[in-house]
Amino acid sequence: MITNIFPTSVGWTRSGDFDLVKLRQEFELKRELLDSACIAVNQAEYTQPRLTSEYAVLDILAKLELAQCAQMIDRAVLDYVQVLGSTSKPQRVKSWCDRIVDNCAHPWHAHAPADISGTLYLQTTDGGDLEFRTPNPYARAGYFPQLYDAAPVVQRTPSQGDIGVWPSWLEHRVTPVDSLTPRYAISFDYVVPKGPAANT
Repeated sequence: MITNIFPTSVGWTRSGDFDLVKLRQEFELKRELLDSACIAVNQAEYTQPRLTSEYAVLDILAKLELAQCAQMIDRAVLDYVQVLGSTSKPQRVKSWCDRIVDNCAHPWHAHAPADISGTLYLQTTDGGDLEFRTPNPYARAGYFPQLYDAAPVVQRTPSQGDIGVWPSWLEHRVTPVDSLTPRYAISFDYVVPKGPAANT
């Protein structure tokens, strides 16, 4: 008997109609501010050119007062933690906006030392899919593929208002965007308090 004893939990939430309307309103209201916050990071400083607020603003949700986005993300992260059996309240330590367009992408990376990470999709377009890859090096290399339930790489095609949540150590990337219409997304990192004081 063979069982998968090391599963990885990835949460994926589709926004309801009310949240989606409120999200679209907030995005249109704040779009110019989001564009201004996303600065160019060139290839000498990063593995691939990108437009992001990550290195300019610690918490874009707080800085631009993105109340609807923050509410949706907080709720998705808390739901994820509770489903996994924790009673601790997650604390946001970082959030940023990425604006990806015209054959740009985001290479493999992880978000440690945070505990929980994820992305809220403000605007999607052609391409720009989210891919996860297994942390198992043997599965990646193709050893014993018949023993693994999951493929070495799993892809998600997001829609506007989707929120993905996963453990921060899980490597992921964004495939190239095949459009002149930008893909806007807010990514985030949370920590989960641990120890005797975590539930107070």
